[in-house]
Amino acid sequence: RLRLDDSILHATIFTQDKPKDSLRSLYFVFERINTGGIRLSPQEIRNCISDSKVLRLVRVLNDDKDWRSIFGPKRNNRLKDEELVLRAIAMIHCRGKYMAPMRDFLNAFAANTNDNGRESLAGGDLQALGGLFRAAMKIMKDSKGKAAFRPSGPLNAAVFEAVVVGIVERIKTGEPMDLEKVRLAYDKLQLNNFFKAATSFSTAREDTVGRRQKIAIEAFAAT
Repeated sequence: RLRLDDSILHATIFTQDKPKDSLRSLYFVFERINTGGIRLSPQEIRNCISDSKVLRLVRVLNDDKDWRSIFGPKRNNRLKDEELVLRAIAMIHCRGKYMAPMRDFLNAFAANTNDNGRESLAGGDLQALGGLFRAAMKIMKDSKGKAAFRPSGPLNAAVFEAVVVGIVERIKTGEPMDLEKVRLAYDKLQLNNFFKAATSFSTAREDTVGRRQKIAIEAFAAT
C-alpha cells in the first residue's frame, strides 16, 4: 500500500478547441496509441471518446428483441452489432450528407455536435429515429427472420444499411405494408446485379452508397 500511495500516475489530457464540431484529432491520437495489446474496434473507440445521446440510444436499440433475433445473441463481437445500429440510424437521419470514409462519417454522427459544440439532435429526433429503426427490424424479422441481410453467409453491412433505408422510406409513407410483398421485394433485390455490385465492391464510396440505397428504396416502394 505504501508503494501504491507513493506512486505517480501520469495522465495526458487531449481536448480539441477548434473546430468545436469535430473530434477528428482525438480519434487520430487515440488510433495512433491504439497499437499495443488488443486493438480496440472503431465502435469501442467511439464509446471511449464520446458519451453522446446518440451512443446511448444505440446501446438501447441494440437490445431490441427483433434486432437481436436477426443478428443473434450478444457475444464478444467487439461491438459490431452496435456499429451496425449506429450506421443504420446515421443513414436514416442524414444519408444525403454522407462522405467517405464510413468510419469518419459515423464518428461525426456519434459525437452528435454542431458548430457550437452543442448537441445537434434533440430528444424528439432521437426518439423518432429509434422508432423507425425498431419498426424496420420488426418488418424484416417478420418477413425474412434470421435470413435478413445475409445474401450469402454472414450478415452483410452494406446490404443491411441499404435495406433499412429502403424499408424506412416506405414506412414514412404511412401506408400499411404487406409482409409477403416485402419478402418478395427483398428476394428480388438480392438478384439485382447492380445492387449486388454496390454491396460487394468499394462499398464505402459515396456513389456506391447512394446507388445501393436508391435501388433499395425503389425496390420496397410498392410493398
